[in-house]
Amino acid sequence: MGSIGFFGGDLRSIKLAELFRKDGYIIYTYGLEKAEFNEKSIKKTTLEDFINETTYIFSSIPFSKDNENIYSPFSKEKMNIKEILPKLKNKKIITGAISEKFVEKAKVYNIEIIDILRNESLRILNAIPTAEGAIQIAMEASERTINGSKILILGFGRIGKILAKMLYRNRGKSIM
Repeated sequence: MGSIGFFGGDLRSIKLAELFRKDGYIIYTYGLEKAEFNEKSIKKTTLEDFINETTYIFSSIPFSKDNENIYSPFSKEKMNIKEILPKLKNKKIITGAISEKFVEKAKVYNIEIIDILRNESLRILNAIPTAEGAIQIAMEASERTINGSKILILGFGRIGKILAKMLYRNRGKSIM
């Protein structure tokens, strides 16, 4: 099997890296120094080793929250996009919600960007756990059950529509 790199990201990146490792891939990470992996053979590397050992790189979703740094809550330091992008020359980066500005900049360095959130099917699949997370937060923040509650959903995009369907299906239904 080959090697895959994980560059920044959150818990989803950690879990995905572990799944690929279980499938036999060699996994290199950068920007995940503070992450705890169940798969001990996952390699936390320097940027130089990371670049030398990987061709395909999974990065965070969103790619950046501030349009300056790669989203990397498990990194000890900020990962400045303008500084790092030139070092990723000729790589293939799989990410999501990357600005067009950085896609164009990546082309200068022959970096192929695959933004999975531009695929409508994947956007819908990503909205489902987000809606479930909203329900979980509502349940944890409430002193009573949300069953039968009146709930206001602000926004009616992908996530709002899925959330509305989930809540509508369970409106006032009794378990007994």
